[in-house]
Amino acid sequence: MTLNESEARSLLRLPSAGLDPVNAATRLRALGARKVIIKLGARGSLLLADGADPAFVVAHRVAAVDTTAAGDCFNGAFAAALSGGATPLDAARFASAASALEVIRTGASDAMPYRAEIEHFASLAAPSAAAIP
Repeated sequence: MTLNESEARSLLRLPSAGLDPVNAATRLRALGARKVIIKLGARGSLLLADGADPAFVVAHRVAAVDTTAAGDCFNGAFAAALSGGATPLDAARFASAASALEVIRTGASDAMPYRAEIEHFASLAAPSAAAIP
């Protein structure tokens, strides 16, 4: 299950302000989701998978121009990486790189990066690990 902060708040009937992503992901897992990714915009994303500790994927620092399709780009890149055999965490890292490239361009589908662009960008600009926000 992939969702953004406002979708997580809505689904869990939480107040509109603030979200503890680890708590939200844990609650969604308790409701039956096997793997949960909560996209946190410029802060990155949180992954909670079967039997694993929560993992925070730091967002790449870019000068965003248009965030219109960032979530769709993340989801598509995540699915493509998983279907290629990546682990959920590696797929989330790949998706983070893809959405970073998408937001530095204008438009939605026209701004989507190609796999080679994502792989090249990810190899040059791997974000460092950080604590879960």
